[in-house]
Amino acid sequence: MLINNQYLALGHYHGSIGRVSSYKDDGTPVVRFDHHALPNGSGRGMHGVHDAGEDWLEVECPPVAFEARLMAHPGAVAVRRQVPFVLGWGITVHRSQSLSLSEAVLDIGQAFGPGVVNAAISRAQ
Repeated sequence: MLINNQYLALGHYHGSIGRVSSYKDDGTPVVRFDHHALPNGSGRGMHGVHDAGEDWLEVECPPVAFEARLMAHPGAVAVRRQVPFVLGWGITVHRSQSLSLSEAVLDIGQAFGPGVVNAAISRAQ
């Protein structure tokens, strides 16, 4: 699952679901997104597009810098480089809030209220 919006030009956003299909020689992961067409004006090599089919895209996802303030040291900022995705096979309803998920499988058998179920369902397009 993507965790940033750097691929908006391709229609991928924070919460888009894909799978790692291969790695380039330098270790950069290539992620395949099914049910996504290549937007007009884009082509292979543009916006990180590695390959594309009629209803799928493979996008190179190199590490990006993430910043976080250090609360114990006012004014200090920590920076780390990380691939822009996380495992998305199991997240909580709370974690999914503010995301737009391209697909979801919900286990709401033990939901503690209708508001939680509504929040979970509203995350998927």
